[in-house]
Amino acid sequence: PADAPLPTNDEKGFLRRALTMTDILAWSRKIEAKHALFLFDSCFSGSVFKQRALPKRPPYITSLTTEPVRQFISAGSAGETVPARSTFVPVLIDALLHSLADLNHDGYVSGTELGLYLQTEIPKHISQSPQYGKISDYELSRGDFIFVAGGSAFYSINSSNDATSLPETGSLLVKTRPVGAAVTVTGVGRGCTPVIMKNLSPGRLQVKAQLSGYEPASRTVLIRAGRQSRLTLLLDKIVTTGSLKISSDPAGAEWYLDGAYVGLTPDTLREIERGSHKIVIRRPGYRDWTKTTTIKRRDETILAVDLKKIPVKVVDQKKIGSSVAAGENFTDSVTGMEFVWVPGGCFQMGFRSGDNRSDEKPEHKVCVDGFWIGKYEVTQGQWQKVMGNNPSHFRKGSNYPVEQVSWKDCQDFIKKMTLQSGRCFRLATEAEWEYACRSGGRNEEYSGGNNADRVAWYNSNISGSSHAVGCKAANGLGLYDMSGNVWEWCADRYDDDYYENSPKQNPLGSNSGSSRVLRGGSWDGPQWRVRSAGRYKGRPSRRSSHYGFRLVCPL
Repeated sequence: PADAPLPTNDEKGFLRRALTMTDILAWSRKIEAKHALFLFDSCFSGSVFKQRALPKRPPYITSLTTEPVRQFISAGSAGETVPARSTFVPVLIDALLHSLADLNHDGYVSGTELGLYLQTEIPKHISQSPQYGKISDYELSRGDFIFVAGGSAFYSINSSNDATSLPETGSLLVKTRPVGAAVTVTGVGRGCTPVIMKNLSPGRLQVKAQLSGYEPASRTVLIRAGRQSRLTLLLDKIVTTGSLKISSDPAGAEWYLDGAYVGLTPDTLREIERGSHKIVIRRPGYRDWTKTTTIKRRDETILAVDLKKIPVKVVDQKKIGSSVAAGENFTDSVTGMEFVWVPGGCFQMGFRSGDNRSDEKPEHKVCVDGFWIGKYEVTQGQWQKVMGNNPSHFRKGSNYPVEQVSWKDCQDFIKKMTLQSGRCFRLATEAEWEYACRSGGRNEEYSGGNNADRVAWYNSNISGSSHAVGCKAANGLGLYDMSGNVWEWCADRYDDDYYENSPKQNPLGSNSGSSRVLRGGSWDGPQWRVRSAGRYKGRPSRRSSHYGFRLVCPL
């Protein structure tokens, strides 16, 4: 290890930190890769180097080469001094980079060839004897490690079959991966790959290949009389993308790239096309942050954003009067839950015609008194503050709606929150809920208009889970997610025919029935389920990842 002291200065300290060959052999058996080559710029002689002597001639690549192998090459044998300035490393690099270890000229360098070459070449320059071996395990010693000769390119030279002539020129076959690249030799065009050039004078030639969308590649090739040289250039795609690392304070904000939702902060997105992109960061209770930023190729752009909290106008709930306007807010001091004032009024409840469900008919006039209602669905963070737990199935952030809660669970939450806050809370009646959903009784198909995708999360625009609250457009009162995301429990008992006999003023639902009303639709339901008039029912004890709620604070 690099932090081990020199053994000549501190032998005990060296031994404490040094790695034994036994350890290395044990680790090599655990490696999942089929082929592993261990290179040691150190001197070593042990049993591993006695397992198999190098052949006199390098073997050609066969199907046996693909079998697993653990190979080892060291710079020298036991007792030899390792110089401060390594000879082993530069010889090794040249052997691979310049194809010097491609002893059988097949375009590849095997671990065996590399061992042969190093054992021959290094002693020419220094008194070291490189050692080669394979692990003493038949199943891990049958194959061979393979390098592409030259790294990004390789070439091989084949002898001519014509032994009767004495040609004065050679030839060159140039291939590229991918094919179709334009080839120039010393600046002169020679066609597109694969291409064969004949009658070339012996010597070194500079070959260059270019293909649209790829980095150009070049190589020097040695031409020999009477022989054909072969060159394959591996072209790398031109990188046109960069990456973006984004964070926000507070974290957990949603962010969008060119209008498309990406994820929650902090986050990193790679392979973004270079150029200008619009970034938007949103978090309920904070102003949207928008910026156009430039992504550069091969570069990482970093954005750290401080989100600005939206000032909340606090209204004294005890001093409500005619001067309070629709949409006024107050914030609960315990949970931070925001409530919006909904002035009383009358509206047409239900749907009168079309293919809607029978329980939505008949359309009838209903009047409700003014009330405060939650700006958002109750979140997981707010439930955690009051109840000390999080029952949700999708635990993606504190600003996601709490779900997996039954109607009875909601009553337990309301009791605790009422005690902690000193205010009264309850679930909305079905009439209050639809009145607020319709932006104060407007004729809206969905909460905030007639475009479902603008205001609601449902199964056609979200994949497999609920979504953070407040990310779709608000309705006319400033309320979010009353269409879609999660179904919302209401206070009323469910009755299919209740609209036939509903009172006009502040209806409270049926006096009988075991099910409770759910409104608004959810993330996994179809578009027709998120309509303002849509009704659903559930057993009071039933929990589901589709069920959540929002609160009302009455006068």
